[in-house]
Amino acid sequence: MDYMALSAAEWQQEYDKVSAEYEGWKAKGLKLNMARGKPSKQQLDLVSGILPALTSAEECVDSGADARKAIYNAADQNNWQPVA
Repeated sequence: MDYMALSAAEWQQEYDKVSAEYEGWKAKGLKLNMARGKPSKQQLDLVSGILPALTSAEECVDSGADARKAIYNAADQNNWQPVA
């Protein structure tokens, strides 16, 4: 649709239509997280061995941030080799 070619009335009609559709999606109350690269705890546990200086998973967490996430995201997820 060429929005620039719409008259004011056509634009308002289109706006009302998409606004109603948007409100319909909001009313569903979905809690979707579309972020990329958020590994699960199980995936993070798999890369714990890359951190030989640390002896437990708890040592990888500071102020609630899990340092293993950076290593997981930097490593080749298929062969689990750390990136230098």
